[in-house]
Amino acid sequence: MRQVQKQRAVGPLYTSLGQSPQRVEQENKGPNARSILTDRMFKQKMIVVLMGVTGSGKSTIGKLLASRAGAVFADADDYHPPANKQKMAAGHPLNDEDRQPWLETLNKLMQGWYKEGKNGVLACSALKQKYRDTLAAGIPHDSITFVWLDAPEAVLAERLAERHHEFMNPALLQSQLDTLEPPADALRIVNDRPPEQVVQSILNKIPATNKTAL
Repeated sequence: MRQVQKQRAVGPLYTSLGQSPQRVEQENKGPNARSILTDRMFKQKMIVVLMGVTGSGKSTIGKLLASRAGAVFADADDYHPPANKQKMAAGHPLNDEDRQPWLETLNKLMQGWYKEGKNGVLACSALKQKYRDTLAAGIPHDSITFVWLDAPEAVLAERLAERHHEFMNPALLQSQLDTLEPPADALRIVNDRPPEQVVQSILNKIPATNKTAL
């Protein structure tokens, strides 16, 4: 019974790659198993947007995911104009007008990845559906996947208390939680485990959500 269950768990992830579950299971044994998994899953270009409120681990998970996938990584915080950074550092939340030019810049960045055939991972809050629409504009639906990193509020607050950020004031957490519109079409991952486990969960689940992008 255990063997049958294992094949069922492996099979769906690799059907789109044209391999049998038995062959995949054989090749994924041994010290190189992780690299084989990653190489097979990221042969085709894809873009992943890691979204969520401050403290959800977007940058940490994004860098590790990009490293595992051989993808470029970008942190949306690096693309904020100085006025936005100053506003947030003072503890004032951004409004839609503040965010729109920033979102359009990030969209151009990802469109560039797509046109150049690059795998890319973007860490971006993307709190509202209209923000996500702006980010994804002009990119085929099957080439971009949103992954929502979620975590209990107490965990988020604890992380923010322990870190130092250039401009993100911990007091903005509640504002972001209030602004967040939970996505209906994103892959939700609860980030309450070690980063390696979270990344592996993403790698395992993305193909079932968006096989044609991988």
